[in-house]
Amino acid sequence: MVFVALGRAVDPRDDFGGGICPQVTMDSRRDKMRLFKNYAFSGGVGGLILGSSRSMKLDPKELASRLGVRFFNFSVDSARAEDLLAIYRWVRRQGVTPHYLVVGLDVEALHDGEAFDTRLQENSELLAALRSDVRSAGPFARFVRSASRYKAMFTAAYVEDLTRSVAGCRRRSSTKQALTELDPDGYLHYVKLERERAAGTFDLDRQISDSLEGYVLRFRSMRDLSPSRRQDLEQLIHEAKADGAVVKVWITALHPRTARYLGERTAYVELLSRTRELLARLRDTWGIDAYDYSAPERFAGSLSAWYDSGHIDEKNAELVAAGLSAPSRDDGRP
Repeated sequence: MVFVALGRAVDPRDDFGGGICPQVTMDSRRDKMRLFKNYAFSGGVGGLILGSSRSMKLDPKELASRLGVRFFNFSVDSARAEDLLAIYRWVRRQGVTPHYLVVGLDVEALHDGEAFDTRLQENSELLAALRSDVRSAGPFARFVRSASRYKAMFTAAYVEDLTRSVAGCRRRSSTKQALTELDPDGYLHYVKLERERAAGTFDLDRQISDSLEGYVLRFRSMRDLSPSRRQDLEQLIHEAKADGAVVKVWITALHPRTARYLGERTAYVELLSRTRELLARLRDTWGIDAYDYSAPERFAGSLSAWYDSGHIDEKNAELVAAGLSAPSRDDGRP
């Protein structure tokens, strides 16, 4: 009860309307919807990047220079397959039909044990686009959403966010410095980490060590690929292909140290194998470009060009973009 009271007071994720300390995470779904409307109005959008935070470093300008159309990065935190489908449909409702659709597919985007992200559940426009409003209606559904916020408090990731938020209270100047920023085209900057890297004080080993247990929590309850989420992914591809889009799906990377750690503690290795098999089937069925970039050696990436256990930096992201700009040469096999 004391911990819950502290979480409510600090509210590091703005789950309860704001707390006494700085918010350390953003609602990327809401923020990117606003950015997208402005960006599309200013010049149109010919390419769309979807995925989780592991796709946020794909630079729209890099893909635009290679593929010749204006891109927007609509990757959002902790995206699952239903998020990808909801965002694509919402974009179409804005009158935009992308010529290119680039999808960063995390293994856990197909998680068989997790409910909708609360940030999706509370976004009426995205839910309407997904045609899932019924899941957010009624007092019982509201109770479930509220309970999920409290359940999320008892995770390593939440404790880390709580600690960072309290530290922000103690360092008054830090309240004026955001941890992340978004460009008008949806591209993400890790403000603090990029500043550390420029100053030569960035510690990748520490960043990886600090985030390993958070990834274990993501996979601990995952036993298989969710049939409904596989269906959502396939529906996304079906709709984009029907719209005439060139669809490119890539399995996002984890640092090899992370992959080994997960392999010893979770079903990650088998889940990755099933994801590769799914991607091969989608390629054969729908004629998409498929790229298995689940490890840095698959895109000639560097082991040092990372921000933590699962987030590539600008150098690795440029290599991924170069690979995605070409037709897939991956045979799709594990």
